[in-house]
Amino acid sequence: MEDYIKEIEEMEKWFASPRFKEIIRLYSAEEVVEQRGTIYGDYPIAAKAAEEFYQRLRELFEAGKQITTFGPYSPGQAVAIKRMGIEALYLGGWATSAKGSTTEDPGPDLASYPLSQVPNEAAVLIRALLAADKNQKFARMRMTEEELRNTPEIDYRPFLIADADTGHGGEAHVRNLIRRFVEVGVPGYHIEDQKPGVKKCGHQAGKVLVAQDEQIKRLNSARFQLDVMKVPGIIVARTDAEAATYIDSIADERDHAFILGATNIHIPSYKVTYLAILKHFYEKGVKALNGHLLYRISDRMYEEAYEWLRETKVLEHLDKCIADLKDGKFRSPENALDAVVDKFLDVWQMEAELKTYGQAIADLMQYQLDEGNELEMSIDEWKEYVKTVSF
Repeated sequence: MEDYIKEIEEMEKWFASPRFKEIIRLYSAEEVVEQRGTIYGDYPIAAKAAEEFYQRLRELFEAGKQITTFGPYSPGQAVAIKRMGIEALYLGGWATSAKGSTTEDPGPDLASYPLSQVPNEAAVLIRALLAADKNQKFARMRMTEEELRNTPEIDYRPFLIADADTGHGGEAHVRNLIRRFVEVGVPGYHIEDQKPGVKKCGHQAGKVLVAQDEQIKRLNSARFQLDVMKVPGIIVARTDAEAATYIDSIADERDHAFILGATNIHIPSYKVTYLAILKHFYEKGVKALNGHLLYRISDRMYEEAYEWLRETKVLEHLDKCIADLKDGKFRSPENALDAVVDKFLDVWQMEAELKTYGQAIADLMQYQLDEGNELEMSIDEWKEYVKTVSF
């Protein structure tokens, strides 16, 4: 029991070290110690690289500078990048996806490869850098003083950030992934806030985010695993919020200020109307577009959607696109659908009067002011306040 208490105290000191002064852990030192067992493993390559890389990044941050680097496709490229004087490398899932492997076809970065894929890629890069460092030392120990002066020494330290994608799932998946990275010597890990299973490559539309609390859980799981392994790894918490259009949950209040909603409730929902479009294609003989079969929408709801499509002339455009498809003017049913959805989306968004909750209230406040009514709060005060409150 004394050893157990001592180990907890040591872990608490680890938590309190200056390296982690900005880290909020959602677990205790005791919970970490419980996961460590009695036979410890050391991970000197990842640990030393993480310490030195973090210090270097802090120095650059204080100086207002950064490292501009490449994403190597091969171990030879990793060594070449270091020889160019570039301090750090980034192993992207896009590179892993783009080149494929003995078991995976090349393609866009959907993180559809096995959880072990990027750690295995990283292992080869780390091994190449360590081999280059070893060979350099061997060669320099046999150089004359003049040769040493004329031969710059290359820094082959494995300052590498590897793409952990979305963590590939829940807590257990994130921990497993981080463990694999540490075991092969990787000091840094990028974790993004897209939804596993529907992750999109950077150039693709339709990105789906998870709620903020879900992303924090991933980061917390990653730090927990690093603490278990006693490695001060660097976690890059990335968001795709700039490019994303969907979110899989509105459970976290911090997301509410950014969520758009329809303020006109007298039109059919986007989902039902979109499915009505698919159903119309299907009933007109375009059997390849059959996504509506996945759902059970009532005939009444479909009729309401069709009525709205008729009133807005979208149905007329839909019928024309179906005719053009049958005449060969579209290369595929998907192209015809895109042409319909583009128009539908423009019309629906305009009629739905999409706004954030904050903007909807601000518009009502402006209406009240225009009517000569006094308000207890200004519009600017409201907009500032609503940034931090939920629905």
